[in-house]
Amino acid sequence: MNIDRQMGIVLKHLEDLGSRAAKTGMSHSAFLTPAEQALAKQHFARYREAALVFEGGISNAQRQVAVFLANDWGKYEAGEILQGFRIDYRDGEAIGHRDILGTMMAQGIEREVLGDILAGESPAYVICLASMAAYLQDNITKIGGAGVSLTPVKLADIPLREEKLKSKTVTAPSLRLDALIGEGFNLSRSEAARLIQSGLVALNHLPCEKPDQKLAAGDLLSLRGKGRLKILEVGGQSKKGRLFVELGIYQ
Repeated sequence: MNIDRQMGIVLKHLEDLGSRAAKTGMSHSAFLTPAEQALAKQHFARYREAALVFEGGISNAQRQVAVFLANDWGKYEAGEILQGFRIDYRDGEAIGHRDILGTMMAQGIEREVLGDILAGESPAYVICLASMAAYLQDNITKIGGAGVSLTPVKLADIPLREEKLKSKTVTAPSLRLDALIGEGFNLSRSEAARLIQSGLVALNHLPCEKPDQKLAAGDLLSLRGKGRLKILEVGGQSKKGRLFVELGIYQ
């Protein structure tokens, strides 16, 4: 499906949820990708029918649900919407993110009902929509060749796992998108500009085809097929007038 069309469908669904919340008090979506979240934040920036918040269960969640609340609605608990599970397995077994996701989707579980999956060490954790919790617990007993058990846990008890970033300090002539893409991915500026204009670069999860787009600390850049990086800090200038920029390369 065309990306623009897919995003249009997502926004239409969210508009329907917003209207429903204005009448019933509260509604929420399934899990949204970072790009869908960024588009929703942009689209609903001046929305007045209901308040919009995002909830992923943990503070640095990549996948989050959009929660619409009527303007007179009080507090809500994330546990009303989401459920966390601890995935226990024997020491020595190797279970990764792909293993967990593949097993769950093979059981007919759609990706949209699953939030972040924290794997790489035992135990692993997964967040899902509360409406799917019983199904997961009853049906997921083996992942790969390893027997597993799923234990419900409070969202607050899921340990945060820090993003793994490799620091790289570069000098750039400016904070233009083409300059930072070039420095970050070891490309010439003209090649970086060509890739940007070809639609292969995203800025803060949304496509950006403007090589001269100005950037700032905190911005997240991705180049399809190459990876992602984050602008961590913008420092002073070198004797030649170039800017010192600290980048974080996602591992």
